[in-house]
Amino acid sequence: MADEYIQAEGKIFTNDYKQNKNHPDKRGKIVFPRKLVRLMANAFADDKSLEEVEVNIAVWDRTSRNKNKKGEYTEYLFTRMEMPREKKVDKEEAKQVAETVVTSEANDDIPF
Repeated sequence: MADEYIQAEGKIFTNDYKQNKNHPDKRGKIVFPRKLVRLMANAFADDKSLEEVEVNIAVWDRTSRNKNKKGEYTEYLFTRMEMPREKKVDKEEAKQVAETVVTSEANDDIPF
């Protein structure tokens, strides 16, 4: 599951019901699968000091395949969200970093 992309997807359309400047320009829905919500909840559970969870988002301009009631294709934004992935660290690279830290700490004791 660690390598699995768990994503939420949605669509955002122009708000055809906008009647004044306070109404949103676009509206839509985003569907979050249970696994993604669980990842978010676990992030908060694992770190009690955490105040927010970062989510990566990507957006594409799309055109509907079917025509609307006016006989036109609908332009919309397709969205995809996912939790940021932890970077995999190569074991050899991690060992080199650890050795560098140990070496630099050893050099801190030199009086000159």
